[in-house]
Amino acid sequence: MDWFHKAKLIENGKCLFSYNAILDALIRADRMSLAKEIHDQLVKEALVKPDVFTCTIMIRGFCKMGEMENAQKVFDEMTCEPNLFTYNALIHGFCNRDMVTYNTMIHGFCKKGDLYTARRVLDRMKDSKDCLPSTITYTTLIDGYCKKGELEEAMKCMSEMNKQGCLPGLFTYNALIRGSFNKGDTKNAQKVFDEMTCKRDIITYNTMIHGFCKNGDNYAQKDSKDCLPDTIAYTTLIDGYCKRGELEEAKCMSEMKKQGCEPDMFTYNALIHGFDGYCKRGELEEAMKCMSEMKKQGCEPDMFTYNALIHGFFNKGDTKSAQKVFDEMTCKRDIITYNTMIHGFCNFDTARQVSGRMRENKDCLPDMVTYTTLIDGYYKKGKLMEAMKCMSEMEKQGCEPNQIS
Repeated sequence: MDWFHKAKLIENGKCLFSYNAILDALIRADRMSLAKEIHDQLVKEALVKPDVFTCTIMIRGFCKMGEMENAQKVFDEMTCEPNLFTYNALIHGFCNRDMVTYNTMIHGFCKKGDLYTARRVLDRMKDSKDCLPSTITYTTLIDGYCKKGELEEAMKCMSEMNKQGCLPGLFTYNALIRGSFNKGDTKNAQKVFDEMTCKRDIITYNTMIHGFCKNGDNYAQKDSKDCLPDTIAYTTLIDGYCKRGELEEAKCMSEMKKQGCEPDMFTYNALIHGFDGYCKRGELEEAMKCMSEMKKQGCEPDMFTYNALIHGFFNKGDTKSAQKVFDEMTCKRDIITYNTMIHGFCNFDTARQVSGRMRENKDCLPDMVTYTTLIDGYYKKGKLMEAMKCMSEMEKQGCEPNQIS
């Protein structure tokens, strides 16, 4: 470690060039353990910030010793942008490795969003001819392209995969279907689905149902022999029907139960406060029945359920029912709950009581909407001093007044 201590004397230990030169010399002399010790000390003491050359030297050293996990670790923890030499050192290190090593490397690059280098590793595999890409290799890269929104590249990869004699698997198809929907390409999703050469699973169907519903078109394959719909599939369908205003079609819980699928909190919430569910339509009696059944099934309503019902009752002018739902809440109230209550009460005194209760319970702190509603109420009541106090408190809480305030 004498070299290390000598380097620390140069420019008060801030000469990165000296450290890099020492590390490079040690690695060329196959003294990797000492190089690692110095590198770790550098990082620990934070004498200088390792740059791309430091990292590349260490990666090259670990690759030279066959310590690929350490090489990958240095790469993954880089705080600077890798350059061409960094990539080449890592790719060269992974050459003449086995399939698992290659696939692990491609997965790592895909996870980092570096599809360019992941593709280069796959091309290196093809050139080596001793370890050709497998279905897992191609699927990993296809999934990476899909997650990054590069659907065209994913489809090219699928075409190449077929030409190489690698049969796409279930994960390959599912990744492409999901990627197609994420890009809004329902036609391509349907095409991939229709061309599947393996048995579809519940994830395939759920992805199709969710994808079509998301794009405004319901998709149902209830008579499929591949697999039966599950709770997620039915919930997605119900949510889709609600979004299209087809509430009667959404009432398919009896069929759901016949298939052995128990509705969960998300299923009931889709009906109660979905895009065009009971609360949005003003069908509060049906919404309350739904919540009652929900409780009987052992599903506890959540904050979203209660908030939707409170908002629905205020829209109907039924303040008593809104207050009743608020009082019976079994979960923690949030800022939306309180703001809905404060805004919903036409009686300013009652709204102020709710605001006081909010502070007492310490569920949450008032926000800009809370203060603005109260300030507006004070002004309407002619209580200008109270309004100014409220404005002052608002600023103390770090809430910036808006134009309405």
